[in-house]
Amino acid sequence: MNAGNSPGGGPRYGVIGTGFALFNDRKTVQATERTQMTFIDYISRQSRSRLLWAAFAAMLLIGCINYLAGAEISVSILYLLPVSLVSWFVGRKEGSLLALGSSLSWYVAEMSFGRSYSHPLLHCWNLAVMFSFFIIINFTLAAFRKALDREKEFARVDALTGVTNGRQFQEMVEREVERSRRYGHPLTLLYLDCDNFKNVNDKFGHQIGNRCLKFLAAILQENVRNIDMVARLGGDEFVILMPETGEQFVPQGAQRLHARLVSALRDMGWPVTLSMGAAVYLDPPASAEELIKSADHLMLQSKNGGKNRVQYQVFGAPRPSEEAAPETRKSFSPATLPRPFQARFALHALQAADSFLNRAHSRIPGRRAAQEN
Repeated sequence: MNAGNSPGGGPRYGVIGTGFALFNDRKTVQATERTQMTFIDYISRQSRSRLLWAAFAAMLLIGCINYLAGAEISVSILYLLPVSLVSWFVGRKEGSLLALGSSLSWYVAEMSFGRSYSHPLLHCWNLAVMFSFFIIINFTLAAFRKALDREKEFARVDALTGVTNGRQFQEMVEREVERSRRYGHPLTLLYLDCDNFKNVNDKFGHQIGNRCLKFLAAILQENVRNIDMVARLGGDEFVILMPETGEQFVPQGAQRLHARLVSALRDMGWPVTLSMGAAVYLDPPASAEELIKSADHLMLQSKNGGKNRVQYQVFGAPRPSEEAAPETRKSFSPATLPRPFQARFALHALQAADSFLNRAHSRIPGRRAAQEN
């Protein structure tokens, strides 16, 4: 029996070889997927006008290829490339124009071949069939892209309040932490929890509780900056991510925001207050989880400390202020000079003082007249 074979006569290392082959195939598939994603990302970054002009040029090129290929070779399927590109990345209306242009280009190439039909209207019928085929592809891709974008939007937005949901907020925090680490900007996260919200659901019902959460989300968005990000993490917990916000925001800024929110809830008759935790990072946090965990911990301290209050903490070394930093200047004293130069310095100082006094006396009118007489 051969040492390289199994008792059954097959290769001993056939399973290992198959495993290596599958591993190589998996690496090939992953490399192909990365290439496809890079190509799609590149196209997505292009402007609509550039994509439209590129698709129009591709349509003319395919028309020339169709003409040069002759009647024996059909290249009509190539027209799907510019039609699909515009329908997916630009829009349905522009895709309809490319569908019409591709149909006319195909028709012109077909007419140049000199084909004869039993009835003159068959030319128009073939043109209508080709245009219908392209327009169906256009409408299908545009509708699918619209549905996909809508699903992506629903995946990023809280269904009840309309603000950012927890999953999207996690990605936003990670980006802001990386941005803070790159540029050295401070970062603040506010964590809010509704006090006694369970009593609202028990007393008035969940529909009234949902209306309270919607109202709270609305006033949160009205009382923050455009660059701030409001999200609902679930239940009655909300967060506000405030980029480029440091220690100057706490405690006065956080307390003013807390007072406005509680006052708005009280004016609407909601028996709800807010416990707020504010985590201010002058230096970028190690991760997004650390930032959220710190703000959550401060919110729990606020709730355990009596509710309806703000608990804050500043992480990192305080940034030096140019106004507060004393100006350091080196003072000069003749005593610091070597002994041979001290007498010379005193002589020059006396001469300079005498010259200054003479010039000052000469500017007095009475003394100047006496000197002239």
